[in-house]
Parts: sequence; C-alpha cells; structure tokens
Amino acid sequence: REVTFSVENGGRVAADVLPRLFDPFRGREEPSSRGDGLGIGLYIVRQIVTAHGGGVEVRSESVIALRRHIGYVPQNGGLLPHWRVLRNVGLVPTLLGMRDVDDLAAHALDVVGMPATLFGNRFPHELSGGQRQRVALARALAARPRVILLDEPFGALDAITRSDLHAAFENVRREFSVTMLLVTHDLAEAGRLADEIAVMHAGRVDQRGLLDELYTSPASEYVAALIDRA
Repeated sequence: REVTFSVENGGRVAADVLPRLFDPFRGREEPSSRGDGLGIGLYIVRQIVTAHGGGVEVRSESVIALRRHIGYVPQNGGLLPHWRVLRNVGLVPTLLGMRDVDDLAAHALDVVGMPATLFGNRFPHELSGGQRQRVALARALAARPRVILLDEPFGALDAITRSDLHAAFENVRREFSVTMLLVTHDLAEAGRLADEIAVMHAGRVDQRGLLDELYTSPASEYVAALIDRA
C-alpha cells in the first residue's frame, strides 16, 4: 500500500514495488539493474526494515503478525553455523510450536533433494555452496508458509549448480501451493522460473507480464534495453 523508503543520500527506492505485486500460487521474478530497490522491497515485506510510508498486508493481515509464516532465503543462505542441518531446517516450526518438527524438516529436505538421512546430521561448513542454498530453501519451506521471498539465492553459484537448484526450485513449486517472490538480475533465469515477470527500474515497476510480452511489447526504453542485452 503505497510503500516508500528513504535512503541517506535523499534518494527514494521501492516506491511502488509492493502494491499488488504478486498473486497467490504464482511464481514471480524481478530482474533489474543494481540498486533499484529489489532487496529493500523484500526486507520491507519480511519486516527486516520498516517502510517510512504505507504498509504491507497478506490476505488483509499485517505482515508483522505473519512474519514467521513468510519463508525467506537470503543470498548467502543464512544458516546457523553451530546447528546441524536438520535443526536449521526445523527452526521456524520450532518457533511456531508445531508438532513433528523433525518430520516437517525431513520432508522439506527431501523436496529440495537433500535427504535428511544423508545430510540431516551435518553442519553447514560440511556442505558445498549449492547444498547450503538447498538447505536454506528447505528451511523456508518447513513451516508451510503462505509466501516465500528469495533474494538472489542462485547468484553466487556456478552454472551447473545453478541449473540443479533451478530444478529444485521447480520441484518446490510442484509440491507446495505457495506464492514465491524471487529477485534476480538474470532475465533468462526469470523466464525459466517465473509465471510472471516484474521488471524494476529506479525503484519502480516498469512492466509486468510474461517473458514473451516483454520481448514483443516493451513498455519502456529500459525494458527494451534489458531485452536487447539479455
């Protein structure tokens, strides 16, 4: 709802990123240039930072009340290094007082291709970068959230590992009916993973639509340049 956020140099980012940005049970990706407010937009949804104007609701409920029901996958995974994998994945179900936490965590690990029987007792430092990101995705899923936010989770991975994680992402979408908002600067990645793409520039959504629509009918010079260089 008319979300704004000020930065120290007087600029304004994410001015209209959030209103009606995503619908239930759809995947959406946001490609953009650096510094266009995508990360801060996710932080505002997650209430890691507070917007200076407007607010965010999910199904008419305050995001603050729903924070533990919103999965989040940061760029570096954000796993607790002193906890084993199964405990990391079961963090949110534990905080919510859910039953059968280990079973929920094990199922989430299975969905992302990290069986708990093989990986559940390992520490994060015993995993590869791609495996840690799979565990982070499993942690975001374990409590069956309504929304999952992903902040460039594949950006620091090599091409083969990234492709494998794309497959895991698609498996998650088949298994869970959940809204997923994924930030990326890779248009090809957006085209593969998303039902709908929102292109952001200078803190605002320039265009929303299918990849074919972006190619055939770019709504701005920026979108046209993005397509031309993709």
